[in-house]
Amino acid sequence: MTELSEIIEKHQIDLIHSHFGYLHRILVQNRRKLNVKVIFHDHMDYSWGSSVLKQKFQQMIYAVAYRFNGIGVISVMEKKSNGYRLCGKKHWYVPNGLSRDRYVAHSMTREECREELGIKSSEKFCFFLGWDTMRKGLDVAMKAVELCQHSGAEFVLGVVGFGPNPSQQQLDKLENLTGVNPSHPYIRFLKSSEDMFAYHRAADVYLSASRFEAFSYGVLEAISQNVPIVVSNIEGTQWSWNYTKCSVFENGNAEACAEALQEAVVTRWDESNGEQIVDEYSIEKWCDRILDIYNKM
Repeated sequence: MTELSEIIEKHQIDLIHSHFGYLHRILVQNRRKLNVKVIFHDHMDYSWGSSVLKQKFQQMIYAVAYRFNGIGVISVMEKKSNGYRLCGKKHWYVPNGLSRDRYVAHSMTREECREELGIKSSEKFCFFLGWDTMRKGLDVAMKAVELCQHSGAEFVLGVVGFGPNPSQQQLDKLENLTGVNPSHPYIRFLKSSEDMFAYHRAADVYLSASRFEAFSYGVLEAISQNVPIVVSNIEGTQWSWNYTKCSVFENGNAEACAEALQEAVVTRWDESNGEQIVDEYSIEKWCDRILDIYNKM
């Protein structure tokens, strides 16, 4: 608290825009003492695996506390934003915005990236971002790609989120959860990289198998590279259904996911309305919306 006060005074801060909850409790309890405006940015959907009704009740309590303390809330999900109505007028729905800028000296081409990853020209690279097996649906993705393999399609699932060398304990846990051996050559664990757009360019299809998702930045990145996408039919990715190279499958259904992957991958080089989608969710428009909120605060 003392350090935060010193930072505010030193830099003459008028507004704090807080993400992911690290200092939320301190800011709620001390907002008036700190004498700054505060906005919380909610990037999440309701948590998977616990009572949504209970979470909504807690959200109402938070909203009352925020209103009492003059705190505003931005949510990347319209459904979640509606749960902050007790904040009064200081709650806003602002979907994420995409920036194509990355701090890399040279972004690899499709061919360079596939060569580095060891993906053959005959293989269909399915790119997947997932740090949480059940929330992100990695189990569904692994089962779906295995089904594609059994049908004769050469799919490779590239997973970012577990590091390039998961521990044996992690691999055993994945196999117990999915019934799929994660050591199969068609399942690859990739390193995290600042050059994410190269991964997307190298891909033949991007898969979002999430059971819960507020707004998938990975889906938007894939669209920006004209990559076909396969998404579960959840509210958090419903905005992407307007993309002409989007295939939707029933949430949690690996068989339907496998069918959608094989349907989507043949459109890899087709034209799309991707630029229109990217423009709608551009970082420039996101900044304009955020600045407007700052002015209202």
